[in-house]
Amino acid sequence: MSPEPSTRIAVVDGAFTEKLAKKVFPKATLVRLSPTSNSAEYYLNLTTKKADIILSDADEVAAQNEIAHLSIEKTEGIAPVRVLPHVFAFPGNDPRFAEMMDGALEQLKVEGYMKGIASRYHLFARPAQ
Repeated sequence: MSPEPSTRIAVVDGAFTEKLAKKVFPKATLVRLSPTSNSAEYYLNLTTKKADIILSDADEVAAQNEIAHLSIEKTEGIAPVRVLPHVFAFPGNDPRFAEMMDGALEQLKVEGYMKGIASRYHLFARPAQ
């Protein structure tokens, strides 16, 4: 169900948030931010009631809440608009770097740091499809 045209969604011009909002909520009004705006401005559109909705990751919202002392919460009963993986991109022609990244991530998992990070930022693991 798409929001009414009176529903305002904050987006960054040319960014993924704009493309997603247009595709999933074509009737909503877009509250546009410049690509040069910082993330705080994006969240302030919600807290200052310039926008009704933002499209964001749970970990980013948790970080903004902590840093800026906000109280943004996910609306219960509404499924995520999209679930996307967090990924690392690095040159594919450097196998030593790939091994180093794999080793560092494995060490973080074995020592329990990944569970702590996931808990702090409300992340969850979803099997690759």
